[in-house]
Amino acid sequence: MLNVTTNQITLTPAATETNAKITINGNAIATPIDTPAGEVTNIAIVVTANDNSTVKVYSVTVSRP
Repeated sequence: MLNVTTNQITLTPAATETNAKITINGNAIATPIDTPAGEVTNIAIVVTANDNSTVKVYSVTVSRP
């Protein structure tokens, strides 16, 4: 759970494979994510391997009072 005053967060995941591509909710990894008050925010982190066919999806859920 986030602090009540936290309006946005930024995630900075890192891949173990040098050439892997990472997106968060379809955006670049440095893009801030809005965290509306009283809501649950679901975040999808998609890691695509260098072969462009191996994909892993990770989910993060945050809530803000």
